[in-house]
Amino acid sequence: MFVALTSACVVENPAWIGNGPQTSSAGTSGSGDPTSGGTQGTTTTAESTPTDPDTGPDDTGPDPDMGVPMPSGCEPLPPPRGNIVEIASSDALVTAVAAATPGDTLVLAPGTYAVEAPLVFDVADVTLRSQSGEPDDTVLDLGGLTTSAIEIAASDVTIAELGIRNAGGRMIVVAASDRTLIGTTLYRLALVDGFDLMVEVTGNSAGTVFADAGEIACSTFTISDDFRPDGAGGCEVGAISGRGIADWTIRDNTFSNFWCPTGQARTVVRLFGGSHRSQVERNLFVDNWKSLVLGDGGPTDLPEPVCEEAYMPYRTSEEPDCGGYWGHVGGVVVNNRVWVGGPGISVVPKVDTGIALACACDTDVLHNTVVNLGMTTGSIEWRYTRTRARVANNYCTDQLWERNPAAITLASSNVQFGSPNVFVAPLEPLPALDLHLAPGIDGAVDIGFALPDPGVPEDFEHDGRDRLPDAGADELVR
Repeated sequence: MFVALTSACVVENPAWIGNGPQTSSAGTSGSGDPTSGGTQGTTTTAESTPTDPDTGPDDTGPDPDMGVPMPSGCEPLPPPRGNIVEIASSDALVTAVAAATPGDTLVLAPGTYAVEAPLVFDVADVTLRSQSGEPDDTVLDLGGLTTSAIEIAASDVTIAELGIRNAGGRMIVVAASDRTLIGTTLYRLALVDGFDLMVEVTGNSAGTVFADAGEIACSTFTISDDFRPDGAGGCEVGAISGRGIADWTIRDNTFSNFWCPTGQARTVVRLFGGSHRSQVERNLFVDNWKSLVLGDGGPTDLPEPVCEEAYMPYRTSEEPDCGGYWGHVGGVVVNNRVWVGGPGISVVPKVDTGIALACACDTDVLHNTVVNLGMTTGSIEWRYTRTRARVANNYCTDQLWERNPAAITLASSNVQFGSPNVFVAPLEPLPALDLHLAPGIDGAVDIGFALPDPGVPEDFEHDGRDRLPDAGADELVR
């Protein structure tokens, strides 16, 4: 069944999920709830620790936060607990990671640390964090390292409050090999400049064990103009890829400037391969070629992308109503803001859609704002006739693109081809960009559909929605 864009029908769907902050399960190092308190532990000092860090903070690099203030729910970590290992040199960092035991918290003094080989976390319940709590003064400089820089192969590992930059390969890889991993936390990181994915999360090649129940929160991901590939030899820059993952939360992050002048960049956040129940909320996407995709077009060895039930999935669906092959199952995309309009990306003739569903089953796309000031294929799209989703109360300046007739239920409150002028400062790039609704302007206020419980009770900055919610990610506070 295809429901037209003007339909106000909302069907029952057990996949509705509330939009409160979520954290993964924790070990004693504080790797689960990144803002929970705890008893401070004993302190040891790693070997080969000099008086000062390697080089000190580097103030000449690109601005990792793009001038975006840290959202609510992104408080600094509490003091470390457990066995605390203090580190102040690159050699000591390598030694401490290799010698880590469960419960260790590895604390880096401010400075720039050269990483020349992968740091492998293969022991559960270990945390790597900065002493200062500021990712701009404690930086792992990968120096163009073409292998992965941080490899997580155990549960309940936390990487927090660090800067990571200059990657020739992948910055962080979370990969299950012989056992399922849970509880990875990547928190308040500043990831800048990588020629490949910045974070990859995947199960093993056989699709028998997976990396589940993690969180990527309160972090910035960006490509600087000086680093950006020209695209002539391909453009592989991307932020997050999750294959066959379940119950991950990606919240309160900023993703910016993932594009190349020629050639297509990777999707900034792509969750596929039968991923389940992803929660993507309150993120800001600015000037990216393609921001977010949930799902895929079928097994990668097919000559053409399709979405057929008979194909063998990488990860079998755990939902009784979503049998057979699916690119993504369940989950919610809520309260995200997507904007394209900066002077740099204007050299790209046309950008792709802001939010896309591909072979997705019972996925919800709710209360998102998608603004594009240039040429685009669309604001929100869905592909393949088997796709089933609800798309409601979104505010879009371009079309909702139906690439294939599909069982999409849309409330009439979705706005497509809306004016950007309903926002406070929609024409300015960061840091002046402001996608709050402007008071006194019609077009988005009080036109939303009252969604079934639990619905989306708060907007992107936790302001409560009233019984006539506004379209998009912001609720105008009167």
